[in-house]
Amino acid sequence: MMRWAMAMLSICALVTGIHTHIPSGDPECFLLDAQKFKEGISLNYDVISGIGEELETTLLSPSGIRLYHQVGPKGRFVTPVPEDGVFQACFAHQSSVPLVVGFSFHADDPAHDVLSNADATKIEHARAVEDMVFV
Repeated sequence: MMRWAMAMLSICALVTGIHTHIPSGDPECFLLDAQKFKEGISLNYDVISGIGEELETTLLSPSGIRLYHQVGPKGRFVTPVPEDGVFQACFAHQSSVPLVVGFSFHADDPAHDVLSNADATKIEHARAVEDMVFV
């Protein structure tokens, strides 16, 4: 089970959206390792197949604090990263009809923001001035 969770963690880092089958009964959980300096955590989901009115979605912090809990077929939650560690998004339902859920679960990293040419030029000029002042 741990190998599967780590594989999913690696896959989550590579793709923006995942479709998964949620069996009835035990929750299906996905992990995300995030650092506090990141801008925020984002969880978006929608039931693609099945009756999603009973879908129960929970997001837990590394220390086990419930950051989000919602019952229903779709939802969106964004929050600043409160602490370093592995966050857990879990989907569960008790319906006899299997569900397929599409979701995106990621931490936004300001270092990966796309800069315009003007912004990049401003940064280069600021670095040049800093080099002259602090050298």
